[in-house]
Amino acid sequence: MKNLPKMYKNENLIIPSHNKNVCFVEEENPKIESILFDILHNPANKKQKVWIKTSKKTYETYIIAKTKQEAITLENETIPISEIISIQKIK
Repeated sequence: MKNLPKMYKNENLIIPSHNKNVCFVEEENPKIESILFDILHNPANKKQKVWIKTSKKTYETYIIAKTKQEAITLENETIPISEIISIQKIK
């Protein structure tokens, strides 16, 4: 058998104190995020027309993509997710 080297053990185990200063921001509206995720990742919903109500305008369109802050429609319009009040699927 080969002689293997001994394992190195670090004796200076210091727990960093800066972890207390970290905060995580939750999504602004998790319901909107979950509906967008469902529309974009479910093959049956790819051709699903949706009704989107924002603080400025109402859209009746298809959602084709999503970035971190915007939803992109088939008409190449970008809708800020923070402005979306409600999304409903049109049957």
